Amino acid sequence: MRALTIAIVIAISSLTTYSQCLITQLDIFISACSSSTNDYTVTGDVDFINAPATGQLIVIDVFSGAFETFNAPFTGPLLFTIPGLNSNGQLSTIEAYFTADTACDLAINYNAPPSCGCSSFAGTVSGNIIGNAINSYILCDGDEINVLFE
Repeated sequence: MRALTIAIVIAISSLTTYSQCLITQLDIFISACSSSTNDYTVTGDVDFINAPATGQLIVIDVFSGAFETFNAPFTGPLLFTIPGLNSNGQLSTIEAYFTADTACDLAINYNAPPSCGCSSFAGTVSGNIIGNAINSYILCDGDEINVLFE
């Protein structure tokens, strides 16, 4: 009789573990840097079991604070998109969590794509015209424009 009681307690304990919320999958895909905006997009999917019946599922880029929100009831897998992230080559984290059960979360670290925008910075610029120009915006044949970067 004692062995039967222990087996029942172990079985109930195992059932309790499986009835808890669990994010089972978090896949992320990082786009290349867009040279026109110097940013990138993270897309992906998140899947789970025993999600809370209320609240929201938040998928957030922890470094930038950009996120996508899904409202209950939850049916997985859910596809997400977080656009407009700054391409800077730094380490970041995508985290998915439920607001009604913050212990039910999963995070993945990744490196942002390196910057692909124009990296030159001219600083302060002054100019002068050498020659026979009538004024600072009408040049004559043979005039030169000198631009000094300070």
